[in-house]
Amino acid sequence: SLTSLAEGPGQSSGATLDYTAFDWTLVDWFVPQLYGADGTMPEQWTQYLDFWVNGGGTSVQDITWTSPPIEKILWGVTATPETYAEVMQQAPGSGGYVGWCWDPYQ
Repeated sequence: SLTSLAEGPGQSSGATLDYTAFDWTLVDWFVPQLYGADGTMPEQWTQYLDFWVNGGGTSVQDITWTSPPIEKILWGVTATPETYAEVMQQAPGSGGYVGWCWDPYQ
């Protein structure tokens, strides 16, 4: 499994910032973390979702990335089960989601 910041890879220790040739067959699951640093879903989470579903592109750290196959994506989300449902409606065909930082007692 592989995870990333919501808005794309945050840093690269490699010699290149171009990862468009990345071999997604080497990854079982990919988990973009759509939640913010405070553990909540930021207002722009749909823009982050779009980054991964519709071609990747250049991340906030100038790393060029391609989208993984949609069925390999497990969205990293938080908040409530309603948020999970909303993410899944906007990204049909994905592998599902991973609930992060969700407190069922809130």
